[in-house]
Amino acid sequence: MRISIKILLLVLLFGFFIGCSGDDDEQRTESSPLIGTWKLTELLSDPGDGSGTFSPVDSERTIIFAADGSFVCNGNICTMSPDTDVPTAGTFSIADGVLMPDECSASDHEYPFELEGAALIIIYPCIEPCQAKYERL
Repeated sequence: MRISIKILLLVLLFGFFIGCSGDDDEQRTESSPLIGTWKLTELLSDPGDGSGTFSPVDSERTIIFAADGSFVCNGNICTMSPDTDVPTAGTFSIADGVLMPDECSASDHEYPFELEGAALIIIYPCIEPCQAKYERL
């Protein structure tokens, strides 16, 4: 009788640990600082001498990052424009710090991003610095 109780306890403990391992991965993904909705608030375009600074923009452009590694934007994420005329979507990698839009003309193009405090900064491929700053909603 003692052996069957020990075996039962071992089986239950083993099942508990196996069942919890997937929950831990989901929690880490859902608690990512990127997951959620972000709104465009500022743009930076440097004139070529390093003097560029972020300037506020009046825009309704938002990006929604999902826990499954996808994103949707109500504007064309492939450009720095604050417009919301062409919605785009794609995937992102927090580990690599890149957005990979589906609809850009260069299908293999990746846009680096950084989280700086409460801001998300997307870096565009320009000769001089050009970036878009988003704040979490």
